[in-house]
Amino acid sequence: MSLYSDSGEFYEKVINGEPVRNLRDRDGNKMTDNYLVTKIDRIFPQFKSLYKKLSGHIHFSSEHFYFNNNIEKDTYSISVGNIENLNIAKKVDYTFNMFLIGKDLLKIISDYRVETTN
Repeated sequence: MSLYSDSGEFYEKVINGEPVRNLRDRDGNKMTDNYLVTKIDRIFPQFKSLYKKLSGHIHFSSEHFYFNNNIEKDTYSISVGNIENLNIAKKVDYTFNMFLIGKDLLKIISDYRVETTN
């Protein structure tokens, strides 16, 4: 919202179903996922790499093949969504990465709330 010229208008458009990626910021840039992630990465330098890695769990990608797979007796099995089969190292890595990205997003939201209430 802080990139848009009128935060109230931005809110109204998004709440009425307008995709953020169709809107333009105050400098005329389309607010695509990649553009927004790049902007956030300037504030939190690890954000873009975490986003790319973790978004692979949402959008079908190589992460589904590498994250939760097993090779046994020349049989390759893939399980999507079943975290019970993950070894502890993968669970800790995934959880820690989600924590880092959540922490950064919370900071942005908290700063925005302070900015708009003053």
